[in-house]
Amino acid sequence: MTLLNISLIFIFQSLEQQGKEGLIVVTILFILMFFGFIYVQIENKKDDVEREKWKKIKQNKFLDDQVKFNEALLILEKIVSSCKKCENSYYKIWNINDSIEIRCETCKRKQLISLNTTDYQLFLDSFNSYINLISKIPEEQNEKIRNLMLSLIQYDFFNLRANTPYIRAITLLGKNTETYQKEEIKLNKSRRISQTVKDKVWRRDEGKCIECGSNEKLEFDHIIPFSKGGANTYRNIQLLCEPCNRSKSDKIG
Repeated sequence: MTLLNISLIFIFQSLEQQGKEGLIVVTILFILMFFGFIYVQIENKKDDVEREKWKKIKQNKFLDDQVKFNEALLILEKIVSSCKKCENSYYKIWNINDSIEIRCETCKRKQLISLNTTDYQLFLDSFNSYINLISKIPEEQNEKIRNLMLSLIQYDFFNLRANTPYIRAITLLGKNTETYQKEEIKLNKSRRISQTVKDKVWRRDEGKCIECGSNEKLEFDHIIPFSKGGANTYRNIQLLCEPCNRSKSDKIG
């Protein structure tokens, strides 16, 4: 039984039982419902306007900070090889102190990675800027903006256990330095995206458009366009449906 049917039954019962007084009560209820409906529509419209304003002003900044962090993460990936114990290539960043501690996702073996002072500071600065950005998402009052921000992030920060540092949501891909450099040179010569990169992007983006959530007519898109120097690495590739990709054109993001 629909809410309308229930309301009509209530109206007729009120009219039968209370006559004129019942009609007055029902009229007041309808007036309240009408203004309540109008209020909800106005608030929804306001939320939509704020969301569009955020997209125009802050979305590119949000994505730029994410891209900068991914570029800093590449510095770390270049010197991390596959796990010596189980040969797995995927790691979680576990802690950051004077050096960076990573943990194998398969066997849980930990190792320390040392960067030179310049690279370490670059990584630390970009990481702190990125995490500061992520930490503000739960504080966002506008639900539509908050959901948009959640759809743009690459890592599952908010499914971590309570009191777990955000850094442990970040994964990196380790491989032999020489192989990594050869692959980077090869990938940067053409638009072709390797199957390995496609598979990892598909898993990360959960097989759906990161903009609208669609799982139809999906395309692999360069966050920094190939025409503007964007690489074919998985950090620079995202899933977009055909309409979202066409509307993005050659813009960064």
